[in-house]
Amino acid sequence: MLKNLRKNRLLSGLFLSFSTALLISGVFVPACAADDTANIPGVCTTFTQDCTPATGNVRMPVFLVDFADEHFSKDALTADNIAHVLFSDVVGSMYTFMKNASYGQLQLDGDVFSYTAQYSSSVYESNPNGFEMLSEEVLNAFDDQIDYQDYDSNDDGYIDAFTLTIVGTHDYWYGCQATWYDDTGFSVDGVKPMLYIINDAQPYRDEIDYFVDEMCHEFGHCMGLPDYYKYNENDDEAMNGVAGSEMMDEMYGDYCQFSKLMLGWLKEDEVSVYTGDTAEYTLASSAVQGSCIIIPVNFRKLNGKTVSVTDVYTDEYFLIQYDTMEKNMKDVLYFGEDSGIRILHIDAETLADPYGTVSFKYDGYSPLYDTSHNGRRILRLVNDDNGYFHEGDTIDGSTPGFAWYDSNGKETIDPGITITVAADGKVTIAE
Repeated sequence: MLKNLRKNRLLSGLFLSFSTALLISGVFVPACAADDTANIPGVCTTFTQDCTPATGNVRMPVFLVDFADEHFSKDALTADNIAHVLFSDVVGSMYTFMKNASYGQLQLDGDVFSYTAQYSSSVYESNPNGFEMLSEEVLNAFDDQIDYQDYDSNDDGYIDAFTLTIVGTHDYWYGCQATWYDDTGFSVDGVKPMLYIINDAQPYRDEIDYFVDEMCHEFGHCMGLPDYYKYNENDDEAMNGVAGSEMMDEMYGDYCQFSKLMLGWLKEDEVSVYTGDTAEYTLASSAVQGSCIIIPVNFRKLNGKTVSVTDVYTDEYFLIQYDTMEKNMKDVLYFGEDSGIRILHIDAETLADPYGTVSFKYDGYSPLYDTSHNGRRILRLVNDDNGYFHEGDTIDGSTPGFAWYDSNGKETIDPGITITVAADGKVTIAE
């Protein structure tokens, strides 16, 4: 689903080198810069076998769709214009956003086509599955022109993703990621549709920022990420303030390190797991490279051992990252003001439904989710709505939101640790 918050984003910056240092029990241990170490498996990429690939060269067809009784105005950007906005390497494009977000691991390309549907919008809206009715018509219409196998980058027999950008402002055609479930036998060129985007942003110059943001948000769903914002709320952001900027929340800023970890974009030597005592870390800017610290809920039981990230990243933990005004955060932050440390409270437990579909235990659609929004959630911001932590700040049990969940799903349990923030991404964690 999508939030109608229309905000601008500019993307630029230079890649920076990364190093991290760890001090445990007085022993200084340097860690090597991230290079060819293995990626940590992404949890979201395992939710369904036909999930849109989060790495590699992925291509997607985008269809600008109007209706027999309603057309885009003459001021609408052409298909070539939209292709440039989405898939060129210019600042602010969808391609550039995904390349920056994935640290170069996802190269998104595609083609844009224009199509006028056979009927008025009301005909599709009256169908029990109007999304699929229109999608099938559009895909069939271009079957002679398109080889849909070109859009199956991982050869799994499914189109990676496709998009219908719908003319006008219809409640029915709201911005969302949809799943093909009705005509399961349908295929084009031997590949089947599964995950696709309904885009309600209009192809006009004054909506281009929103157009790209919506595509990035919904494509995140295609790769398996959930919404973080609270459903059915007027003030529905999960994380408030500049430190809470997240593409899967209010559709603004980069994907956070949790999202990137869940998509498999972080490497083994880019994530440190705190296991007690005193430890010092230097974090790289999350805008330019994967870098974060995980504090597991059971860190005391780990007794200072070296722990695999995969042993703890689908449990409850705090995640610490360092943000600076670069690349996807270029137009979000300000050096010396908003740049700094943010801490996320994560509960990434998963569960499978009776059909075997896996999802997060506390996402907005889960039957276990507290719809008052006061219980466990996938993601919360520590010290919500109070900005970033900066040099000299300390975080402890008195900091709002810096607490483990109790048996009633409330944040009441003091972690018993203190985090001290120094300059340039340096933090110390001590019991």
